[in-house]
Amino acid sequence: MTVHQLGHTSNGHVSAYPASTVREARELAAAGWKPMEIVRILARRGVDPLPSAGAVKWWLRGTLDIEAQMEAQRRHKARRSAERSGGRMLGGRPRTPEFKLARARALRAEGLSVRAVATVMSFDFEPVSERQVRHALEAGRWPDATGEDAA
Repeated sequence: MTVHQLGHTSNGHVSAYPASTVREARELAAAGWKPMEIVRILARRGVDPLPSAGAVKWWLRGTLDIEAQMEAQRRHKARRSAERSGGRMLGGRPRTPEFKLARARALRAEGLSVRAVATVMSFDFEPVSERQVRHALEAGRWPDATGEDAA
């Protein structure tokens, strides 16, 4: 019996994928391949219709912790963005822990005391103590809203 999985294309159309394609994608994911890599492998193997990375992610829900992977990607992206900006407030006001740490480091590198950094950070974001700033700079992790280190 052939079972089909439905997927949505970028223009809103619904397309069906053979169960063998879904099974192959799940096997590749279990072997450690990421959704985008799975799409490339399926393309090289001549799979038609070729699923999108989003369709593959949808098939993997429940089999892998996709949400955790997406959160890890978000944190990595935020960390890179914060590093590139050098902690400068460009455009909107990013509030990620990674950005706050990069900003505190940049202020410190400009010669501000830890106390002054705490004052600026409390003005820009939520209140933070001198002790929390010192600890964050030493540990390399910004405290979350409860005062605990952010992961």
